[in-house]
Amino acid sequence: MLAIIAWNQIQDAEMSGEREVVGQSKIHSKARGTTRTKVLKTPGPDRWKKKLVDDAMDKKRLYGSGLPIEDVELEKVVDEVEEHLARLTIFDDNEDDMSIFDEE
Repeated sequence: MLAIIAWNQIQDAEMSGEREVVGQSKIHSKARGTTRTKVLKTPGPDRWKKKLVDDAMDKKRLYGSGLPIEDVELEKVVDEVEEHLARLTIFDDNEDDMSIFDEE
């Protein structure tokens, strides 16, 4: 299901013109005997991923750990995992991410 969401977001970004062309490469097809041009574009938007994680964490805070007995140690672990996920879900479009397109 997440793959479908990602695909749809990329297609929406493509239609709205958010994805910019960053490079092109010529590829020869042995089967067809022709050369085609492969267009490299910027990645699609990742806003939906951050929203998904934020919504999940909000529900976790609202409904608790799901265990009937309150466990202080478990809550500490959940807080640590939440902080770790918050660091992992920072999606920046910086130069390092685009370096794979410069190798031509």
